[in-house]
Amino acid sequence: MFQWDNQGEAIVEGLEGFVQVPVTDNVRWSSNITGNIRSERKDNGEPLSLIPKFTVNTGVDWDITPQWNAGFDVSYYGTIEAPTISATTGDDSDAPLLDREPYAIANVSTRYDLTNTITVGAGVKNLFDTGVYREGTATNAGARTFNEPGRTYVFDVSVDF
Repeated sequence: MFQWDNQGEAIVEGLEGFVQVPVTDNVRWSSNITGNIRSERKDNGEPLSLIPKFTVNTGVDWDITPQWNAGFDVSYYGTIEAPTISATTGDDSDAPLLDREPYAIANVSTRYDLTNTITVGAGVKNLFDTGVYREGTATNAGARTFNEPGRTYVFDVSVDF
């Protein structure tokens, strides 16, 4: 059984930028970057888990017809530093904990308006099936405590009323 608790007060400082460019009348490119200057717990100065130094998201959106749209985007996650204090025991780690190395995830999607009120969509998340797996706690997992889901196929129907 797991019980999740908040880590307490934290300090998070950073910068974020966003740009959207109309490439043509039907194609838009957008991109944003988030950089963390400081992201730490107030009580011990340890980095917050699962927060990369920076993240870049970029994508292209194409209106193929007035009813049909397609998109492709990539998210790049920078290094996530491991804490030096165990989240489970609160003790200093005897061995170096593992940082999460940078990785990127690509997605592709399409949507089509069947009528004014019904839209269907399909997509592939993690298109290239990038493997990001958690480490066991016996291996000093550090920041490697989560899995990134593998390739996922998505189908949806939306009805407005």
